[in-house]
Amino acid sequence: MMVTPLILAIDNGTQSVCALLFDGEGNLLGSAKQEFEPYFFTKPG
Repeated sequence: MMVTPLILAIDNGTQSVCALLFDGEGNLLGSAKQEFEPYFFTKPG
């Protein structure tokens, strides 16, 4: 069984999260993005 190295990059922003999957040679294998409503605190701290 051959094991292929993979790299998962995750960008967790203030309004969305994005994930990119690369193989060991740097080729993009897949990507996904999910937007979400930002959470705002009504009180300090």
